[in-house]
Amino acid sequence: MAAACQSAGLAIAAVEAVASGEQRRAYALCRPPGHHAEADRGRGFCLLGNIPVAVMRARALGQAARVAILDWDVHHGNGQQAAFYADPEVFTVSIHQAGNYPLDTGTFEEQGEGAGMGACLNLPLPPGCGLGAYDHAMTELVLPALEAFAPELIVVACGYDACAKDPLGKMLLNSAAFARMTAQVRDLAERVCDGRLVMVHEGGYSEGYVPLCGHAVIQTLADSDISVPDPQNDEIAAWAYQALQPHQRELIDGWRAAWAAAGRL
Repeated sequence: MAAACQSAGLAIAAVEAVASGEQRRAYALCRPPGHHAEADRGRGFCLLGNIPVAVMRARALGQAARVAILDWDVHHGNGQQAAFYADPEVFTVSIHQAGNYPLDTGTFEEQGEGAGMGACLNLPLPPGCGLGAYDHAMTELVLPALEAFAPELIVVACGYDACAKDPLGKMLLNSAAFARMTAQVRDLAERVCDGRLVMVHEGGYSEGYVPLCGHAVIQTLADSDISVPDPQNDEIAAWAYQALQPHQRELIDGWRAAWAAAGRL
């Protein structure tokens, strides 16, 4: 529990530094992770909800009133969803592998309740999604939905278990894909919330590949030219089925149409 408290404290420090204007962006290298923890129990390697605790504190201190949380861990971000499900001022977005842990949450139909209806967006992608599907989901729905919400602060639950080498996921991303998603969110933050962006480390279980993905994210976040070559990046990108597949397009476009029909884009 001591380690969990320190992990949550690191997320708190990162959010406070950015929300208060001390820093423009931050990356919190937290362990243990937190995005599965709920108010009354720990779940899935998570004991405390690092991001919910940090966001709740920042809002209580008046540092940010309207916050968006984007979770691209391969597992559903049930912890953020549960914490803010009825809150219209916190928009939780989770792009994850359908049918993976946890099995009882993460459907598109879960969109919030009460005053918070429409402030929760889940994209449960089918197993096997790669560069094309993630890019289509980000550009067609995730980024427009975040921009329409117009947050004052964006927090990313940055899991790496959607990478092609992860033993707990069945997705096909390479390190360049994580860099691209980071650049997309960084640029969005510049447009909508004066660049205020915090990324909090979540899952990722490939000891050999997570460091390459993490470096790609931090390099992009920091606008750094200090690169680390990824010897598998191009190989993964060349795999079959990396392009957007018809069933993936149909699913994502259907979600976008439904979200737009509800007046949320």
